[in-house]
This record gives sequence, structure tokens and C-alpha cells, in this order.
Amino acid sequence: MSRIAAATTVMPTSLPATPPPPEESGDGNFYWDGKTWLPIVRSDPAVIRFGSAAAIARDLPMGAALARIPKWLIPLLPLIVGVVGWAFGQLWLTWLAIPLAVVAVLVLAWSEAGVPLERSTPAASPSPPRAESSISACVGLAVGDWGEVAELVQAIAPLGEVLGEAGGLKVVRWQDPSGTRLVMETIGDDDPDLVPSFAARTRVRLRGVQMLNDDVAMATVVDDEGQALTSVAVLIEQRRLIPWDQPIDGVASIVALGTSVSIHESPDDFGESDASLFLGWKDAEQWRLHPDEPPAEYVREGLKWPRRMAGESFGSYAVFLKPDQAGSSALLSGTILAAERRTVIQTGQQILVAEVRTAGFDVTVCLEGAAHKEMPPVGGILSGSVLMVASLDTWQVRAGGGQGPAN
Repeated sequence: MSRIAAATTVMPTSLPATPPPPEESGDGNFYWDGKTWLPIVRSDPAVIRFGSAAAIARDLPMGAALARIPKWLIPLLPLIVGVVGWAFGQLWLTWLAIPLAVVAVLVLAWSEAGVPLERSTPAASPSPPRAESSISACVGLAVGDWGEVAELVQAIAPLGEVLGEAGGLKVVRWQDPSGTRLVMETIGDDDPDLVPSFAARTRVRLRGVQMLNDDVAMATVVDDEGQALTSVAVLIEQRRLIPWDQPIDGVASIVALGTSVSIHESPDDFGESDASLFLGWKDAEQWRLHPDEPPAEYVREGLKWPRRMAGESFGSYAVFLKPDQAGSSALLSGTILAAERRTVIQTGQQILVAEVRTAGFDVTVCLEGAAHKEMPPVGGILSGSVLMVASLDTWQVRAGGGQGPAN
């Protein structure tokens, strides 16, 4: 399966303010999780997963295992202890079992009544939960196991369009009537590399598209006059067909696959939620412990506390990484312009397709239908982590030689 580098660091060029720099580092590599910088210990590629993002751990921790004990069995445990003590002449165990049984019954009754055993911590601000989805589920191609992946590929591969060939590798793109796409890269009889995508509008001008590694390219988004708006790291459907040694220009369709996003009713709601926080790790710790006490440097320099992102902001997670570590994930926030629910004919799964205006460009965002029950409100804010995929059907080599695609 296609391998994609894990999400790493935010690119600050298009954010409302530059992110606070990492205070300490080993090799200088960090990633931004939306609230704080975290050091990157390692950055292995991650396989595109066909299935639910909520993976079940194989080995349950002890606490989770104990939680699976039937509740009705809890009051019986002290009774068993008392019977065993009486049978073996250890009457002290029998007497000990009586208060234990009373405590067990009270705890069970307390929990059944829904009374918390610990004081709950109130939420810092109203913030809708983020919906977690796998990459493939965002385009309605979620399947249960690798056998179903093989069945899906076998069913749709003959229906695909050949985009081109290079060095014995063939690139085939299948498209569902809903707009969902799956790009299959094959060499001989090897299993194909797969790139989930979507037929978004061709409208984004890209300049200086350059491959960073085997999977991901970096490009500059420009306006109609050629002025740079932002930078974006993307998976390109034609990545095996574009030149490695020269940057290219072109007009692309770009889709953002919303793997972990929240939806807010209005810009004000987003601005008051935790999803808008934009803090370095030291500031995030200060916010967690003393939200009403800004750090001294904020007071000294008259900065607003806490630092927050604008409702329309964008940053790729690749800027602080070496090229071989870069992935195409990004932190995106934008205004919802339109939204509709579609059904993928091949699988019967539903997806939400939203048009979103972010910093520098408009983008199509695909969300897993099952994870987003409500329609996103027009004028609201969509925010979270996305995977950026582009289609560049034609391009021009910047050095002045030729136009693609080419076989």
C-alpha cells in the first residue's frame, strides 16, 4: 500500500501569526499538534489505512481488563472470601468479608446511579469534539481488512483510466460517479500503491512544484497575478509521472481529506474554542494550569492571551522536517461555503463534501459521512488535521522544456 510520512510540523507562512519557536530540541525536528510543539523522536512512514480510525489495541491494559468484569460479580467477591475463610477455619476472613461486601454494594449502587467517583474538570471553553476518520473513509472507501482491499482493487482496476507510464510503472485512476477516486500505481505483478482522492475543481495555481521524497511534493500557491499566497505539501496523483530534477508549474485540483476535524457554528464559536488555540508547549502548560494569567513576556510586549488562530488559516506539517521525512498532512481552518452529502456507488458509503475558503485558496474537503451526522453550517468554521491530495493533469517545466503528462 502507498506509504505516507506521518504528520509533522505546521508551515507558518500562511498562519495569522508565526508559531512560537520550539524552545528546546535534539535534532531540531518538531511537529505542531494544534496547541503545542512536540519533539519528533522518529518519523516512520504510515500506511494508508482502509478501515476505522478508532483502532482497537490488541493487548488491553490491566485497568481495561478489570473493567470488563461483570458488575454483578463485584459484591460476590467478598462473599467468596468469607466462605473460603469459614471453610478453612479462618474466621477473621469471614468477619473481614462483611464490611467489604457492604462497601462493594455501595460502590456498585453509586456507579449505577451515575454519580461520578471523582470531581470532573470543567471544559476550558465550548469546543465540539473532533471526529477521527481514516484516510480511505474520508472518500467512502473504508473496508474491514486487506482481503476486502484486494477485492476492491480487483473490481475497480479494469474500470480505471491510464494516466501514464514511466519506467515500467503504470498509473491508473478510477473514479466513482460520486467523485471519489482511487489512484493505483503498479509495476508488473506487484501489489499496487494506492492514493485515495476526489474529483475537486481545477482552480489552484501551483508554482515550483518539486518532489521532496518518493511520495510528497512541495509547491507554492499563487494568485492570478503570480503573487505567492502560501505553500503546501501535497500527494500528487501523477507523482510518478512528473520530473524529479526540475520544478514545474500548473493548475491543479486540490482536496483535503479531513482525518481529524471539528465543525463550529460560527467564527466566534471557533475563536472561543480550544480548537483555535495556537500555543508553544510552554505557553500551553501555562494555559492548562493558569488560563487567566498570561506569561510575563505577553504582558511585557502587550500580546493577546492566549494566542489563537484565525478562522481562515492554513499550514502544512512539513516545514521543519528533512525532505525524506515530509508528509502531506496540514492544519487547516476555513469558512464553509457549501456542503452536500454524497453516496459512493461502489461501496454504498456516505461522505460529506464541503467547499471551504482558507488562507490563500479555496479547497474541497471530504469527510467521512458516518463520523459527521450533521450537515456543516454554511458560514461556520471547519478546523483540524487534513491530508492534502492534488491532481495535476497538465504542467509546464519551469526551465522551459516540454509539457506533461508524458509516457
